[in-house]
Amino acid sequence: MKLIFSNVIVFLCSIAYGYAQSEVKISRSTLSIPSSTYDIKIKIDEMQRDWRISPNVSPDTLMVECKNDQFTNVVFITDKKKQLFQVSGQDLIQFNILMDDGLSALTAIKCIKPRTRYKGDYSPERQNAGNYQKDLVPLLDTYFSDDRAGASLTIWKKGQLNF
Repeated sequence: MKLIFSNVIVFLCSIAYGYAQSEVKISRSTLSIPSSTYDIKIKIDEMQRDWRISPNVSPDTLMVECKNDQFTNVVFITDKKKQLFQVSGQDLIQFNILMDDGLSALTAIKCIKPRTRYKGDYSPERQNAGNYQKDLVPLLDTYFSDDRAGASLTIWKKGQLNF
């Protein structure tokens, strides 16, 4: 009886562990990326930007908007190596960047939920251009519809409340 009970417990723990692994991937990698400069490049999907390695910030975290159902490619580009990471959902990846002067910078990529984007038309030729009531209501609906903090907006023109 004890053997059956212990096997059931082990089985349930393995299922729980497998489920947790599918929800959030946390990787504390022994991966080290070499660099001789503190100024490197990062590329998130196709957008490239500068990144300053900060060994005094531990971990130095890059926040990346990630979706649950698709990977986001993040590339760290030093003068010595390019390293690709594919992240999604709520992933947290940690690794080290090793400097030529002997310092090591613990670095992390942390997935965050994508921001809500305005779903309306930005074109100045749009039908509602200049009509604050019709133009801004969809904007406000966008930011108040996802149960997160929003904003309040008033527009005044020549001392008169327009919206």
